[in-house]
Amino acid sequence: FNTLSHPTRLEIVAELLKGKRCVGGIKELIDLSQPNVSQHLSLLRLNGIVDWSQEGKRKCYFLKNPGLIKDVFKALEGNI
Repeated sequence: FNTLSHPTRLEIVAELLKGKRCVGGIKELIDLSQPNVSQHLSLLRLNGIVDWSQEGKRKCYFLKNPGLIKDVFKALEGNI
């Protein structure tokens, strides 16, 4: 939960609920620098929330367990 407590990481995870996204696409959606996005994605990966695959020269990220993340979001919505 600590990893998901940062608003930027929550926004990234919400975008990844819609499907796999490459770093450049995430950068454009949430309007941050590429190094900043990569730093947040690295933390999400280290904590087992996301994983990535290589697509040409691009790294594309996806949720490891989208069902669990959906449940977390539902729980958060119920407490807001």
